Amino acid sequence: MNLPRVFVSTPSHDGRVLLPYHVSAMNLASSGVANFVFSYAKGGGISVARNHAAHEFLNTKSEYLLTIDGDLRFGPEHLARLLSHNKDVVGAVYGHKYPGPLKLSGNALPGAAVDETTGLLEVRALGTGFLLVKREVMEAISDKLFYSERYRGRGEYEGQILTNIYGMGVCDRDKGGIGEHVTEDFMFARHARSCGYKVYCDTRFYLPHIGDIEYPTIKPEEVGV
Repeated sequence: MNLPRVFVSTPSHDGRVLLPYHVSAMNLASSGVANFVFSYAKGGGISVARNHAAHEFLNTKSEYLLTIDGDLRFGPEHLARLLSHNKDVVGAVYGHKYPGPLKLSGNALPGAAVDETTGLLEVRALGTGFLLVKREVMEAISDKLFYSERYRGRGEYEGQILTNIYGMGVCDRDKGGIGEHVTEDFMFARHARSCGYKVYCDTRFYLPHIGDIEYPTIKPEEVGV
């Protein structure tokens, strides 16, 4: 059986990850779910680190980009489930780092409903903490931004041209010029959807988010949307 080729990216501004992530990553690497390449991209801020990871991914022959935050706990079964959906962009729910019940780590598409068979919900935006993206999506976004969002790399990327796929920005300005600040993960979803791809969230499982304690503090039976 030909295993999918998955590039696992854990971007960080300082290169650090937590122990629960490290144990999870070792279990994933030996799971046999896919053929893996692991990358721990650093940069001057999380947006730059994500751009570095995307640049590295596009220079491999990997079929999927899996972004995982360094403060999550996860298992091979979670990746296997995302792969089984065969969607262009699909991710998991994980707890926000504040007390209370679990909430969707993104924005549901207006009018969308959870598919009763698959548990998938189409979303307008989704956090990239555990997000699986097909290669064609990354290539399409890179092509779309070719003339407007390329920049010269610094440090270990000196002499290379990178694309600002995960740039933050202010969007949807009103008549007074006031807009909405969009973070790098939500901006990625905007780019993907503008290229014609749908973004989905699997609501049938959630991943613990590790801080001073483990979040969410109220454990759900199902993910609330």
